[in-house]
Amino acid sequence: MYGGEARRDALDLWFATLGEMSVEDFVAELGYPSESTMRRWVRSDPRHDPDRAQYRSLPMLARLEAVRRVAGGESAAAEARRAGVSRSHMARTVSGFARGGTAALLPAPARRKRKEAEMDEGKARRASRPARPMPCEQPPRLPDELPDDPAALKAIIAELELSNAALREVLAVLKAAAPALTNAEAAGCASRLEGPFGAAAACAALGLARSTYYYQLGALTSPDAPPDGMAGEVERAFRVDGGSSRGYRFVREVVSRRRGRPVSERVVRRHMRALGLRVCYARRGRYSSYAGEVDAPAPNLLLREDGTHDFSAARPNEAWVSDVTEFRLPGDGRRVYLSPVVDLFDGKPVAWSIGTRPDARLTESSLEAACATLRAGQAPVAHTDRGCHYRWPGWKAICERHGLARSMSRKGRSPDNAACEGFFGNLKNEFFHGRDWSGWRAEAFMELLDGWMRAYSTERLKAFREDGRIVYDTIDNRRRRLGLAV
Repeated sequence: MYGGEARRDALDLWFATLGEMSVEDFVAELGYPSESTMRRWVRSDPRHDPDRAQYRSLPMLARLEAVRRVAGGESAAAEARRAGVSRSHMARTVSGFARGGTAALLPAPARRKRKEAEMDEGKARRASRPARPMPCEQPPRLPDELPDDPAALKAIIAELELSNAALREVLAVLKAAAPALTNAEAAGCASRLEGPFGAAAACAALGLARSTYYYQLGALTSPDAPPDGMAGEVERAFRVDGGSSRGYRFVREVVSRRRGRPVSERVVRRHMRALGLRVCYARRGRYSSYAGEVDAPAPNLLLREDGTHDFSAARPNEAWVSDVTEFRLPGDGRRVYLSPVVDLFDGKPVAWSIGTRPDARLTESSLEAACATLRAGQAPVAHTDRGCHYRWPGWKAICERHGLARSMSRKGRSPDNAACEGFFGNLKNEFFHGRDWSGWRAEAFMELLDGWMRAYSTERLKAFREDGRIVYDTIDNRRRRLGLAV
């Protein structure tokens, strides 16, 4: 595209003004070629010195001042224009300081030599294992004559501060009568140095590979690691937060939130198995409430063509499910019945009724209360089983008055109402099973059950899939986040 003469002219001008402008500015000023082509021409020219800066670079103090301004709120592009460098150069300066601190702002040849020296030192240390040598066995010393350049002085001070901090961490370990630093101990020292100096510099000062450092940090959650309170946190999350009724996924979420970082599910399950923490599930025989047809059933509106059901909803109050469940108290001859109306959008109990008789008043009162929450134009599908409660004139009249579309399960197919059955399963596992209800009267039990139903939407953490990942939140708080009415 460009002739030999144009290339020679561009290179002669570049090396004549070497260091006065970046490649980006040079190409913009000259008008040709592209940045990548110019860099390729420069690298292939005999006059190119890879150990010398090929474009304008800010002094150390100017770099620190630019980083301070960007951290204070000024844009990187504006700071690049003020300093007279390219935006990419300023972006590399800011990101380099964020990763490695002041040491990352050293000139490239100095960083390269320092990295090579660190690699050679690391190889020598690994060759002398199994005993880990003391890091910084020959701490950096001040040169005989200090340089006048403030940037060079700052680099020497930063190296001395890092060395002293590393030695203090090692000394703390040695005071515990340890003969030499293990990988785990060195990783602990590096984690405490990471904040002020950065992970890369801390690992280099301790002679620890960064891959080993991150591996040791992950191993802190292993059950075979020294006691770090994990077992106690797991037991607390299971017994106190979950009431001995929530599984390992809930326990993992609670422990992760308390620790401020994710905890492995396998680690939580191992701890729960070692501590004997198991959720109590009731095992009952098969039960069927089918007693024949009373009238013509409503169609199953949730049934797909392939025989499966669509128990989902794109928005609140689009589809509801309802059913009746029973509780037996050993100290009271009466039984307690619950009739909820559950929203398929997120499993929220829209309304419910609790009583000691499974009659029409129980089911119709819960449906009427749920319809009171509807807005203008909302007419959800009301899906139930084929029980007689949902064929009585009162239930039909409520559906017709509020424009609800009645839907019923197929004959003898209890899984057709699996969404409501699953709600009952969570309810009884978390609230009812595994507890001693001796001495409880129906009135006190119904009051306690009503409180649990209210807390189900406001306090209970539930797993939701959002953007391909699992998010734990309460039902009401998630609706607020999505801008939906609670």
